[in-house]
Amino acid sequence: MTSITSRPFGLTYDGQQAALYTLTNGIAEVDVSNYGATLVSIRIPDQGGQYRDLLLGEDDVQGYQRQGNYFGALIGRNGNRIKGGRVEINRQAYQMEVGEGGNNLHSAPNGFDKRMWNTAVVQTEHGQSLECSLFSPAGDQGLPGNLQVCVRYSLAADNGLILEYFAKTDADTLVNMTNHAYFNLNGHDSGSVEGHRVCLMADFYTPTDETNCPTGEVRFVKDTPYDFTEFHTIGERLRQTPDFSYTGGYDLNYILRTKERQMALSAKVIGDQSGIQMEVYTNQPAMQFYTGNGIQDVEGKNGARYQPFGGFCLETQSVPNAINLQHFGAPILRAGDVYNYTTVYRFSSHAE
Repeated sequence: MTSITSRPFGLTYDGQQAALYTLTNGIAEVDVSNYGATLVSIRIPDQGGQYRDLLLGEDDVQGYQRQGNYFGALIGRNGNRIKGGRVEINRQAYQMEVGEGGNNLHSAPNGFDKRMWNTAVVQTEHGQSLECSLFSPAGDQGLPGNLQVCVRYSLAADNGLILEYFAKTDADTLVNMTNHAYFNLNGHDSGSVEGHRVCLMADFYTPTDETNCPTGEVRFVKDTPYDFTEFHTIGERLRQTPDFSYTGGYDLNYILRTKERQMALSAKVIGDQSGIQMEVYTNQPAMQFYTGNGIQDVEGKNGARYQPFGGFCLETQSVPNAINLQHFGAPILRAGDVYNYTTVYRFSSHAE
């Protein structure tokens, strides 16, 4: 059964004491900070029994405040891009701040990843789990509704890291949360992930415009460099993608085969050096596959230098910009309803 310990994680720039919580099940260890409800580390033994830290990250809270790559960040209220930052709910227009490409990205600049969360250790079927909670008042990020959020981190006996997202609101609002963990299954400091083998349970993707925002189209992955329905290495076709000129690598939303919010296997990734395998399960309808194209010589944990393609992200979510593309199903949480999605990242030391 999982147990949790905690230790200080440094002071924020405004003098708040951050904490680091360690979940362990006797095999795997996971670190989560109350700053940004951030996933800091995942340590698991490889085929030879050597522990490897699979997450790009920072040594202390100020490291997370400095860098802008969203390492391990809990993203909210909305993950990914919204065209022009424009949101319409019940025929009422709302404006979020814009940045990259004239869009809103990850609810910046005042996203949930930049806030101190309340934490509580709770007893679950897995032993001890960590609950991170946050109150987002009406008008926050330019959006309506007083929103109460909770994210529960659990570590199962099978080395599955379980992220459960909950939210309630008193007025209809936009909610589309995700986690922006950067994985490197060979170890966070091992260099490029281009040799990793990836399989995605997704037959369709959503093309983007030059600002990397979905246009509303849906296309088959078949016969494109985006097709991972069978295993391919990340680097095999990375530079052949039609959008490489403005993405610099994979940065694309896939429509998953999940149906009616049922949990389903959505991805498998195998580290080429470590043999560590990660499986992703979710009941979300979509997933962003990103290969860390924007990382530019960032100093990370233990003095490691992170470069482009040093990690990959599999961000489970609603289709980006769906609030403006109604045929995808706008991620609106209605007053009185409960937002509840789950994603599991399961790790094994021997590739199957």
